[in-house]
Amino acid sequence: MNKSKRLVDLIIVINRKQNFTAKELAEEFGVSIRTIQRDLKDLEDLGVPLYTELGAKGGYRLLNKKILPPIAFTENEAIAMFFAYQSLQNYESLPFEDDTISALNKFYNYLPDNTKDKIDVMRNRVLFWVPRRNEENSYLKSILEAVIQRSVLSIKYESMSGISYREILPVGIYSHNGYWYCPAFCLKKQSYRLFRIDYIKSVSINEDTTVEKDISNITLKDWFEPSKPKETVRLKVRLSKKGVRKCQLEPWMDKKIKINDDGTGIIDTTIDIKDIDYYSDFLLGVGTDVIVESPKEVVDLILEKIDKIKNNYRES
Repeated sequence: MNKSKRLVDLIIVINRKQNFTAKELAEEFGVSIRTIQRDLKDLEDLGVPLYTELGAKGGYRLLNKKILPPIAFTENEAIAMFFAYQSLQNYESLPFEDDTISALNKFYNYLPDNTKDKIDVMRNRVLFWVPRRNEENSYLKSILEAVIQRSVLSIKYESMSGISYREILPVGIYSHNGYWYCPAFCLKKQSYRLFRIDYIKSVSINEDTTVEKDISNITLKDWFEPSKPKETVRLKVRLSKKGVRKCQLEPWMDKKIKINDDGTGIIDTTIDIKDIDYYSDFLLGVGTDVIVESPKEVVDLILEKIDKIKNNYRES
């Protein structure tokens, strides 16, 4: 077995064993102890985190990290890795930010110069823009780990309505418009709730709470599938060309728009009666490029909000 193949196989064996001696590896690979010691030194130089334990019962221990064996990439695959990262670079917080940067730096250093040149050009010419938010997401990684481990989290949550303490089973995390969100089953409310992660001020794993609710088959895809509301009303809206473009920017409105031949549009759909306040706020923001025909509840709320805005300016 040549040395390159042996080093790759060594990484696989080390990942499996975690704790081992040079003698054990020498016997497994059919080489001398000295050869294995040199190989382990080469792996350390490549960044494999090995810890040497001295003494009669000493040996080697892999620090708390899994090391993947080398993988061959085509040039386009290498460029695609950096292209994917470009879509995340405007986020102030990422679950594995330091690890991502470290991995890409290692990857970049081994690329041929002509591939590096292409990536450098792409970095300055391709941008996935999202609003940059200054809010801290200190517990992003902890929440993601709880999602993977299916752990119950005790959280302190600070929203516009005040501070509350919850126990939640997180379904996953997703980003939208520069913010991170965590859909979760709330044990207090006994229903699914959406938590904005920068509003979470403390997180701890609660190993004492027994939960009968099984969410192992619930995914983020399920979360985004619209549930059937108990009570609905008909929403009918006329949009100017500009109003169409404004509504297309909102993912939850975009799919509801029917565009006319002249570029204007209509929305004719049913909505959950509990969402009336949300729709009145959003459609008020579209301004003069929208006319709400129904329901009366949305029209009345918009007029009420307009009166409040007028009063604010009269009093100032």
